[in-house]
Amino acid sequence: MTSPNGIKALLIVIPAHCLVGLPMEEAEMRVILPTLVGLAALAAVSAQAAPNPSTASPHGKWHETPAQNVWKSQRYDHLLSTNAGFRTSRMRKECGPIRDAELRANCIGSFSAYEPR
Repeated sequence: MTSPNGIKALLIVIPAHCLVGLPMEEAEMRVILPTLVGLAALAAVSAQAAPNPSTASPHGKWHETPAQNVWKSQRYDHLLSTNAGFRTSRMRKECGPIRDAELRANCIGSFSAYEPR
């Protein structure tokens, strides 16, 4: 086939059955693919952000009952009043990091404060 200006053109003939459905499938993929990628990203982020309820607390204090908490508190107070080594250890651990002299004195003094049982 020759064009009006004398250039020959190559004509490619594509069978009609090859074109059926291709433009529509491509359009669907352009919509579906970004949606699937977005959902996959959302699922990955959600899985990382969600707390894992099956993991036990390392100290177990999150699952103790009020009665257990009271018992532990009474045991702590009892050890402070009867065991000098425990008392010294707790004073060092709780008051040691405090650098301000007045606050440190208040912390050490709190170990002598009366607590009703």
